[in-house]
Amino acid sequence: LRKISSCLTTSGSIRHARYLMELQQVFLEAVPSSLKAGASVGYVRQGALVLLAHNGGVAAKLKQMAPSLLTAYRERGFEVTKIHITVQLDRTP
Repeated sequence: LRKISSCLTTSGSIRHARYLMELQQVFLEAVPSSLKAGASVGYVRQGALVLLAHNGGVAAKLKQMAPSLLTAYRERGFEVTKIHITVQLDRTP
């Protein structure tokens, strides 16, 4: 038997995963195809959306696009107040 609290936590985790998938979908619709494989949605903290770029070049382009990305999220009803871009290097050899 599972405790009710564990079901609620799982349900919350599922909601959070769906939320991140929706954010990722908006990202994919808003950026050019050349950037789609080079970055992804990381997380949201206190209204700030963090995008994870695979390298500095992608990060620079995303920083230029930040105002239009912010508009895209707001137009779709997301309460995103700012966008941060972080470079997260692939550590596989």
